[in-house]
Formats: sequence, structure tokens, C-alpha cells
Amino acid sequence: MWADMASIRRSVILARLIRQDEGIGLILVVGISAMMAILLAVITATAIRSLGSSSDHVNFEQSLAAAESGVDSELSNVQSARNQVPSVNYESPVACRPAAPSSSVFASEATEKAWARTSLNALPSSCTKNNAQGEYVSFKVPGRQIVYSMGWSPSRGAANAKERLLKVEYIFAPYRPGQALLTGGTVNFAGSVAINAIAGLPADVHTNASVTGINNSLSVSGGITATGTVNTCPSGIAGGCKTNQPKERIPVANPRAVYAEYALTTGQWYDLCNDGTVRSPSTAVPPVPCSGPQISTSPYRSWYWTAGSAAAPGTWTLQNTGTTYPGVYYVYGANAQIGANGNGAVVQTVSVLAESTYPSGYTNAATCNKYGGNINWKLFDIQNYLRGVLFIAQGSLSGSANSTAQAGLMLAGDKVDMQTSSATVKGSIIANNTCAAAGTNNVQGMTITYDQSVEAPVYSVVNTTLWLEYTG
Repeated sequence: MWADMASIRRSVILARLIRQDEGIGLILVVGISAMMAILLAVITATAIRSLGSSSDHVNFEQSLAAAESGVDSELSNVQSARNQVPSVNYESPVACRPAAPSSSVFASEATEKAWARTSLNALPSSCTKNNAQGEYVSFKVPGRQIVYSMGWSPSRGAANAKERLLKVEYIFAPYRPGQALLTGGTVNFAGSVAINAIAGLPADVHTNASVTGINNSLSVSGGITATGTVNTCPSGIAGGCKTNQPKERIPVANPRAVYAEYALTTGQWYDLCNDGTVRSPSTAVPPVPCSGPQISTSPYRSWYWTAGSAAAPGTWTLQNTGTTYPGVYYVYGANAQIGANGNGAVVQTVSVLAESTYPSGYTNAATCNKYGGNINWKLFDIQNYLRGVLFIAQGSLSGSANSTAQAGLMLAGDKVDMQTSSATVKGSIIANNTCAAAGTNNVQGMTITYDQSVEAPVYSVVNTTLWLEYTG
């Protein structure tokens, strides 16, 4: 009997323990479930915040890229206008530019920032541009070399849009050639040619077309690159040859742009006009060639005029008189002949620019209807008068016989035809080849010594001097 009672008592105790374990287990299950729910909520909230933060960061970065696109667009327009023939000054479209600020100097950076932001926001919606990064609006300050641009991402009116404001100041820098010989059309090496650089540095050749005529008499201390083909690549090409290369930008032979920039500020500047007169630059803004006061008629300072006709332009010839007359000589609507009657003993310190005209009724397929603008050089030893400029021919540039040129750029709008017996050029030779009918570039019997320090005002390069973000 006592054994049975003990057994019953143990069963009751065991049952109670089991019921207590079940309660504790339920509590643990509920507690763990609650903790998991809280943890899941925290993880979800963290993920949402992270995604939001990541999206904000992307929008913040892309809004800057959008603002930069606005700056790039305005500077590209400035660059293109500056290098038109003739050049013009670019201003943002009337509908997309505010009035210039009342003062050229702001009282503070905060004042300038507020003016720029207000002006940009006030522009009509038609001025807003978009790209893959977002939207932007920009303008060049009227009459000043300053650009403001504001960018938004993902878009200007989005609730989560990020905004960036940029200010950029720029200057026009002169062109510095990167090759000893650069052409837009095919170049033919018709004979013995040596191309090197000062101080033993490499000198390169590039054409946006093809290279022909290469043989073992060609020596290049750098390499040859062509957008088209190269007929052969002998061991004399130290840097080798590369074909199918990208096109390179070639400065446009734009004598009028140089005239507008320097004629009124350069001493000893003479307009050689197509009526045989010699004139000073006009004081008009911008100045117009051969519209200024008359100085003389031919001959003048060793320049002699040969009249042309409606069918053929006249020629201004710099003859050997034993005297040198330094200066810039601007041949307008005619051709220029440098040297004609024997090689003088003196070095001529001159820069010669020849501008073509397009008279009504004049046609000439070989020049794409250009009247004048060609320069021919022979026998004379010359050095530049205008910084970095030897010759700028809106038409073609040719050379023959023995001659020497020091420290400058030779630039032709059409072709270069340097078939000399023993000529040397220190600087660079460049041809646009804008008129295909003018023919192939030819280089023969000469030495070109590339001078990487030459800078010439033949092409205005926009350089930024300040790149500032207004924050806050």
C-alpha cells in the first residue's frame, strides 16, 4: 500500500513538472518570436535607410555631373564661336541668360552665390537641358568670361532631387602644336625629309588621312600616326607607324581671327590690300582689313604689288633689297610671294598672313572659290615677328628652293606643298585641307625641327582658371 502511494505521488509530481515545462517553452517561443520580429524590423529599417542613403549619394554625385555638363556645353559654344571664320564672341541665347550683374565685383561670395542661384532658377523651363545624369541649366555671364551652371538629379522638380551649383572662369590661351607635321588630308613624302626636335626629343607626324611616298630617305625621331593608312614604315621612323588612329583636332587657318585680336595692339602691322595700297588697321570694333587710313602705295618696305584681274588675284611680293623691315604683313584678297630675286644676306623678321575673299561671280574649283589667300616662300631666311607665327595662309602654302625659318608655326587652310632643295623650318607645319580639290600635301627636301615651346594665336584654346562649387 505504501508503495502504491509513493508511486502515485511521483506521478503527480512528474505531471506538474511536465506542465511547468510546457509553460516555460511557450514563454520562450513567444519571447524569441517577439525578439525576431523586433530584429527583423530593425534590419528592414536599416536596409531602407541604407538604400535611401545610397540613392541620395548617387543623386548627389550625378547632380554635380549634370552641372558639369552645363559648363562643358557653354565652354564648347565659346570655343566654337571663337574659332569661326571670321571669329565671333559667344553669348548664351537671349531667352536663357539674365542681365549682367550691376557690378563687376560682388560684395561677398555669399552675394554672388545668391545672385547666381536666383538667376539660374529664374530661367524658363525651356532652358533646362537633360542627360543621363539629370537636368541642368547654365549661362555665360554677358560680356564676361564666366559661366554658371546648376545641376539636379534625378530631375529638377523631383522631391528627392539633389542640387549642385558651379562657377567657372576661363581665359583664351594660344595654340601649342603637338606635332612637327599635322595635316587633315593625305601627306606625301616625295623625297629626302628629316623630322626631329630640339634637345633630342621625339617629333611626331599625324594625318587625319593617309601617308604615302615613304622611303628610306625619310627620318622621323618620333612616330607616324594616320587615321587612314601608311604605305610603309622603314627603320628611319624611330617611333614606328600606327594606322586607323582617331582623328585629331586641327586649328583652322583663320587670319581674320588673329587680325581681330592683334591688329590694333601690335606695332608695325600693315594691311597689304588688293588695290595696291598699304593701310593701317582700322579702329572699328572688330577691325576690318584694308578699311583703315592709307599709308602708301606699292612699293613699300620692300613689298611690290602686281595687279590681278577678276579672274586671278594679284600678288604682293617681298623682294630682296638688302634691307629688313620687321612687322606683320596682312595680305587681303591677294597672294603673297616671300622672296623672288635671290637669297638676301639679312634675316627678314616678318609674320605674313594671307586672307582669301569670295568676290561675287568668281569661281575656281581648284581653290573652292577662294580668291587669293595663298603664300609662296623661297630663298628668304625669316624669323617670326608676331609671337609664334611665321605664315598663316587661308588658301595654300608652298615652298621651294633653299630657305630657312626660325621658331614659328606655318599654317595652311588648304594644302602645304613644300618641295624644296634644302629648306629648314623650326616649329611646326599644319594643313587643314579644307578644300580637297587643292590636292595632296607634299613635303620634300627639307628638315623640320619641332619646337614644343612654340605658342601661336592661330587657334584660341579655352582654359579654365577657376572651377568652384558653391555649397550649402
